[in-house]
Amino acid sequence: MTDDWVPGLGDMAVEGAAEGDSAAPEYDAAGADRVGIDRDGLQLHTRFLTHTEAQTVGAIAERTNIVAGSLGGSAELARLMDVSSSQPPRWISGEETPDPENQRILIDLDYVLARANLLWPPKVALEWLNGPNSYLDGGRPIDVVKMRGPSQVIEALDAEMSGSFS
Repeated sequence: MTDDWVPGLGDMAVEGAAEGDSAAPEYDAAGADRVGIDRDGLQLHTRFLTHTEAQTVGAIAERTNIVAGSLGGSAELARLMDVSSSQPPRWISGEETPDPENQRILIDLDYVLARANLLWPPKVALEWLNGPNSYLDGGRPIDVVKMRGPSQVIEALDAEMSGSFS
């Protein structure tokens, strides 16, 4: 492990600490956790992220913010992804990160929305994403993205662009 630690965005856990408590932390044997003692003698355990981990959290937060903005807000993103409405705001703030499957859906959804927004204004793109699509055998593009990834949905968008399907 290296010494280029960045305080964790949402990956920080402090046990028994009151607001404003601080202590000079020490590395544990692995270097990932820092342990300190607060002014009341309580032991604090804090998990810090490496620089690379912090960059990943920041990239996910930024991507989530962009997708939520394209959809009209984090509530719509939560609805489309079938997650709690409180999760996308926590992903945007870096308080937590989505699990790997939701990370995949976010990236795929971002790609599909970017392509759809080349054809239509955001509101129309959102309607298209939620509506049945003949190219997808009546399936909704959002469901296909979540279940199988973006490739068939991108093909449907390409067909729309060429005028093959409406």
